[in-house]
Amino acid sequence: MQKVLSWAEQTIGKITNTSDNSWPLIGYTQVHRLKTASGDYFLKKHSLRGKYLQEKRAYQDWAINLKNTPDLLAFADDDMFLLMSAVRGELVESNNFSKKELHEIYNQAGTLLKDFHNIRIIDNDKLSIQQAYKKRLKAWLPRAKPMLAQKDIDWVEARALEILPNLENFKRVPCHRDFTARNWLYDGNKLSLIDFEHSRPDFFLADLERLWGSVFMIDSDIKESFFAGYGNLSSDDIEILKRSTAVWALNTISWANEHNDKVFEEHGREVLQRLQATS
Repeated sequence: MQKVLSWAEQTIGKITNTSDNSWPLIGYTQVHRLKTASGDYFLKKHSLRGKYLQEKRAYQDWAINLKNTPDLLAFADDDMFLLMSAVRGELVESNNFSKKELHEIYNQAGTLLKDFHNIRIIDNDKLSIQQAYKKRLKAWLPRAKPMLAQKDIDWVEARALEILPNLENFKRVPCHRDFTARNWLYDGNKLSLIDFEHSRPDFFLADLERLWGSVFMIDSDIKESFFAGYGNLSSDDIEILKRSTAVWALNTISWANEHNDKVFEEHGREVLQRLQATS
């Protein structure tokens, strides 16, 4: 640790204090808050090279086009360290904001996500969105068998197969792929977005699945505030989103069970139940 702190001090100056800000249960990243005389910074250590490269690219190529994300100040490819500036605000998920504040937060979240999706990229993936989704289904469905009844797996699979023909029309855009309140900071005026380790080019609805399956199904007013910032979806997009969210729920249940994250697994089950009840 002392070696990497010395490395960070070459960029940000003398570090006076450190604290561990890592998420519990997520063992493949470590996050440390570094205090200096000039302000606070964050040091992130990855253990998975794919996640490291995804986050590094997102900061270098995409986040620089936004005004409300951390700045990547330095990186160490061999050890997979990222040194970033701190942005102001409190985590939205962990704080009790007023209803008025939440409407403003979700409105800004919609605008922020729209700006993110509008960043132009060159898609070098040899697979189309449709082909990639087929590949995901082939990997996800068998993993769910130990955790879900076959009737539930069949229900999700049928929903997924319904949208496959339409996915050929989508182009990839920059996607955060963990766009929820746990990765938003709000300072009473501006919303900021953090944690880009899951980011990669994908079809834009992938960034809406978690919100659609949870807060948007519970609070229609919040949903309206979000889409006032993002822009309304077409009826076809909504139908695709409902079905892709069911696949997200199935994958979440499987992943969370495999990683012994009971809270996240239960969240996935709740989303799946809501979708089934409203289909």
